[in-house]
Amino acid sequence: YGDDVGALRALDRANGKELWTFATQAEIICSPTVVQGKLLVGAYDNFLYCLDPHTGSLHWKVETDGPVHCSPSFVDGAVAVAGCDGMIRLLSIDNGGQNASIEIGGNIASTPAVVGSRLFLGTMNETVVGIDWKKAQIVWTFRNPERSFPFYSSPAVFGDLII
Repeated sequence: YGDDVGALRALDRANGKELWTFATQAEIICSPTVVQGKLLVGAYDNFLYCLDPHTGSLHWKVETDGPVHCSPSFVDGAVAVAGCDGMIRLLSIDNGGQNASIEIGGNIASTPAVVGSRLFLGTMNETVVGIDWKKAQIVWTFRNPERSFPFYSSPAVFGDLII
């Protein structure tokens, strides 16, 4: 778990004792994600970190142009991460190299939902966005015609519905 001073901590689930701590330079708002034996977490210091989940040692980190607010999602060997710079980035899980970036046009607080070749996320500029991550392009947007409000919660997908 991360905290408001920028520490990421791992606890032993059997006894609650701390196993390791990794320090970032700012608060951690998002939940860590473990994928393919790697722990991914973003921080408000503008970095996405990739750590060894057993030791807390750093594999790689990638700097963004704003705080990383959402939890990373995993898509076909890549990490999809968004934040307060209006971009979604697809990064290699192996080394953090950027495969693609897509301008969303607003800060993103929600964790992208992934279904096949589509990513879905809400933005703080009052839109929900559907992205074809394989083509690195926005395929549709939705804005509520009756009310203006930011989308902070992460979308859920059920059948052909995005909730």
